[in-house]
Amino acid sequence: MSRLFHLPGGRRGYEGQDGRARPAFAEAPAVKAVELAKYRMDQTSLASPVEGIVVSDDGLRPGLYITPGSYGFAILDFATLHFEFEVPWSEIGNFAEGAQVKILLSGKDGEFPGQVLPPLPNLKNNTCLVRIRLEKTEGLWPGMQGELILP
Repeated sequence: MSRLFHLPGGRRGYEGQDGRARPAFAEAPAVKAVELAKYRMDQTSLASPVEGIVVSDDGLRPGLYITPGSYGFAILDFATLHFEFEVPWSEIGNFAEGAQVKILLSGKDGEFPGQVLPPLPNLKNNTCLVRIRLEKTEGLWPGMQGELILP
């Protein structure tokens, strides 16, 4: 445990853990390191790797600490937004990869053109997940329901 004391001539010092007296300025490098770390934290900013909108901040508030690799925000990335549905294996031939289709979305006027992405098999219930990449995603949100129009 360190102990502060006064040296002759009005100077200040402290006694280190080893019992030896040291001048108070011996702590200066550690204090500077802490101040530098605080300054660097104040200059730090968070940036999203994708363009989108924040849909959740997971309770983050100014002054809270986060670590590298943690998820500070949930971002809705419109570039990866797609329409998806499951079909039985017997119908997968109707959804060739790259095929052009149209989607009618509940609450939206008009048809939304899209392209069939590679299917994802689901062996548990013997179906296949078909995903459609939509050409226009403005004003769309996850969870919207719709109908597929086959050519």
